[in-house]
Amino acid sequence: MAPYVLSPLRHLSHMTDSPQTLWGARSRSVTLLVVLLAVIFAGLTGVVQSVLPLLAATAVMAAGTFVSVLLTRRGIEETQRESIVLANLVLDVVVLAALLHFSGGVDNPFTVLYVIPVAVAGMLLPARKALLLALTTALVQSTTMLAELSGMLAHHPIRLAGHELHDDLSATQLWSSPTYVLGYCVAFLLSELGVLLVVHTIMRQLRHVEAERLEHYAVAQSRERMARIGALAAGVAHTVRNPLQGLTSCLDLIRTGNGASAVDPELVELMSEGVQRIERVTRRLLRLAREDATALERTELRPVVDDALRFVECARGERRVPLSVRGGEGLEVRADPAKLSEALANLLDNAIAACTQAGEVQVEMGVQTSDGRAFVRVRDTGVGIAPEDLARVFDPFFTTKPIGEGTGLGLAISRRIVEDQGGTISVESALGRGTEVSILLVAERT
Repeated sequence: MAPYVLSPLRHLSHMTDSPQTLWGARSRSVTLLVVLLAVIFAGLTGVVQSVLPLLAATAVMAAGTFVSVLLTRRGIEETQRESIVLANLVLDVVVLAALLHFSGGVDNPFTVLYVIPVAVAGMLLPARKALLLALTTALVQSTTMLAELSGMLAHHPIRLAGHELHDDLSATQLWSSPTYVLGYCVAFLLSELGVLLVVHTIMRQLRHVEAERLEHYAVAQSRERMARIGALAAGVAHTVRNPLQGLTSCLDLIRTGNGASAVDPELVELMSEGVQRIERVTRRLLRLAREDATALERTELRPVVDDALRFVECARGERRVPLSVRGGEGLEVRADPAKLSEALANLLDNAIAACTQAGEVQVEMGVQTSDGRAFVRVRDTGVGIAPEDLARVFDPFFTTKPIGEGTGLGLAISRRIVEDQGGTISVESALGRGTEVSILLVAERT
């Protein structure tokens, strides 16, 4: 009947988010359900004298969960989030003490479950706050036990098959011995501190390893970005050369204008167009080189796709694969246009690379009728992906390209960008028939 029977601690592997977010509404809802079912079972089978105190303790835990969820959704700071987690754990210790007291007290074998909130504190909280919870747990258990043994609290024995176990605590020689009671309290405190020390040490090592992994990933991601900048720069020479030559020709015409007092408006327009083309390319270079925080805004989808297409036009050089775009006019999504353009450019680059000999790339945009989300599908008729590789395409550093032609970060980066913007990304492929990558985003209502 402890509030920690099914806490989903397996999510600790996702260390990129704040650890306190693990103590969310879903895990506590599952815990509440388990507690409620255990209480109902105890009442129906007659294990406890009265089920009402147990239901009251469960209601207190539910109220605490509701309040913590409301506070967490307000975007509070990290220290405040830690305080909320600590308050939740203290509340759970008190609820656990109440559940155990009304279902056998010191006779209840589930007193061992006190170590679970201490372990959770060791995972999610700083050492000082985790130590505070361990001391609180030992104090609550010792106080409840001593109060029962001294008669200050009524003893509620466990009933099995109609018989009460240890109905008279004073008849138990061990519990009537002050030395045994003191030793029990000391052993309980040491076990809580031991669990806390072990868990905290393990988590500190895991965080250190995870920090190193994220650092290596950031370095590799930066190298991937620089590689794409290099690919873009190779195409810039061709893309920028034409408008520069146009500007030079216009300047020559103005310079040899035989003293004309006014400049031909057509020349001005040509010069302006050339400057804009150069500016677009350089802006794309700067955007790709920066690592800015995600900033979601109302964004028209078609221009973002067009921007990604301009990038691959520059980056692919002499390689010409037919590209077609369909739909998306007037469709708006909630996204970061710069980062979404980078993600789409990664997908387009992969699609073009997949068309080794012949094939084409299609981009389709629209809105799903099932859930109203906007979609972007990048489809190619290239070589496709083997079934055994399909499940790993989003893994960092996994690539099916030859050595030296890919880092295996394109799809991993794209997935992170899309998920940061509240979207999802999926891949469907078959060998010899091509690949389709689908992005689903939150559509803005007009």
